Amino acid sequence: HDHHDHHDHHSHHNQDLDVLGARLSRACRAAMEEIEDRQARIRVHLEQVAEERLELGAARHELNHESHTLGRQEGELNEKLAELASLRVSIAGSSGRWCCCSRPERNGELDLGGDHVMARASAVHVIHIKGAGSHELNGSYVRMQDDSIASMWVFKMGHGPDSKMLYFSDGRHEGLPPAWYIADHARRGIYWRKHTEEETLPFAGWEVFDSSADAHAGRWPPPLLEVES
Repeated sequence: HDHHDHHDHHSHHNQDLDVLGARLSRACRAAMEEIEDRQARIRVHLEQVAEERLELGAARHELNHESHTLGRQEGELNEKLAELASLRVSIAGSSGRWCCCSRPERNGELDLGGDHVMARASAVHVIHIKGAGSHELNGSYVRMQDDSIASMWVFKMGHGPDSKMLYFSDGRHEGLPPAWYIADHARRGIYWRKHTEEETLPFAGWEVFDSSADAHAGRWPPPLLEVES
């Protein structure tokens, strides 16, 4: 009888071991499958990353190429604009487009010598500003009296807070050299042309104004000025 009990106990023990072994091998299989599954997912992810890196590299190369091309085009454009400005000056000088030749007594209004064409401010009633990178400044400015500005000659376009003005300032109060300014209604300089004479108004040679902290610096290129003949 004791022997029989011992045998039963042993077989139960074996069954328990078998169950444990089966569970263990199932768990191992599941773990291996999960590991393989994760490895497969990681491989896919790594392939995607490698592909994206290649795409990024190609995009970066393309961007570098584009920025190089743009830089070259900007250089060419600057050269053409400079050529155009000097061409306009020389055309103005040779054709007399800026002055009204039918009235010889007005010949003294324009100085066509040197590099820049300029007009006598007293002879100009309307001045056209063209080609400014800050497009809102392009347009026709009419000469008017403005007692709030020390300048003898003030040309204005528009009214109120959107108005723009062209005027001369000796710059003493601002610690700046004498110059003609294109400015907003609050007289914040946008473009300027350093010039010592208030009597003459230069058409070319304007620059973006950046000498002062409160300047609303204009966008490149600076403008050219024209008068009606």
